[in-house]
Amino acid sequence: MSNLHPQEVTGDSPLMERVYKELRLTAWREQPRMVEALSYWRDEIDSTARHWVIVDAGIAIASARLSFHNSLEDLPDAEIFVGFCPTLPTPIASINRLVVHPDYRRRGYGTRLDNIRLKAAEEWGCQCAIASSTEPKRIKQLADRGFKVVGTGREHPHPMYAKRGRQKILVCLLPRD
Repeated sequence: MSNLHPQEVTGDSPLMERVYKELRLTAWREQPRMVEALSYWRDEIDSTARHWVIVDAGIAIASARLSFHNSLEDLPDAEIFVGFCPTLPTPIASINRLVVHPDYRRRGYGTRLDNIRLKAAEEWGCQCAIASSTEPKRIKQLADRGFKVVGTGREHPHPMYAKRGRQKILVCLLPRD
């Protein structure tokens, strides 16, 4: 594993602007069902969430987001959770927008960012963390951190997201032992 360290940044920092314009798009274009013709990837949650970024030689190579919510209706991509997911203890931490540049994958950056976010969620007093994915490898990574698959979410109403298919919903009760 590299000696590069995640730094916490705000959603409106110049570094996050590079994540929105470069890293997210570069990494997600590798997944043909995700991003096609976008030149910028930012949503309303980015301004209030906590973000961590790993930089190598001035280039953002990995980033992840953690947001806090008092209900399923407030989650990012709430459409897939509401009405499906069991009632969860609040506050709920949502770990989402994990992205690693294709040239830097399989070096432990995603694991490091997951661990930082779960620790931050515990420190914040969250009672559970929620995540979703269609990728079996990602689902296993989350299971290794204490998440359990609780079902399959609803189809996302946005066509770009719907291309990914119905996501598995995973929940981790906090604090972890």
